[in-house]
Amino acid sequence: MCSSEPTVSPKLLTATRTASIAMTLSWEHLTLSEAQGFITNYTILYYKTAKVRKRLRPNTISKIVDGSHNSTAIYELNEVSAYLVQISAKTAAGNGVLIMPVIVPLPGNFSTLLLFSGSFK
Repeated sequence: MCSSEPTVSPKLLTATRTASIAMTLSWEHLTLSEAQGFITNYTILYYKTAKVRKRLRPNTISKIVDGSHNSTAIYELNEVSAYLVQISAKTAAGNGVLIMPVIVPLPGNFSTLLLFSGSFK
């Protein structure tokens, strides 16, 4: 199969603040036809929401996750900030489409979000 960039983004299923300085994310793998090739990795982008409110350029942090995985944990978060998260899939041809930013609130503030196709449930 000839590989090209994915034309759709992964579907984020859960985003959970597991502790004041940690969160876990899980997503649905793309099908082979959605991915337009084999997924080599997923790129997770995350940044504090306070930066967005101040209209400053967000200090975006990235994490690369092996394409065979569909979940990850992120540590060393700011304990008093909510975060925005985006995910994209990558094939040998390049990065695909990023999901719309999803907010992950502080623990105790509805800390688990169930998400389907970018919609809050």
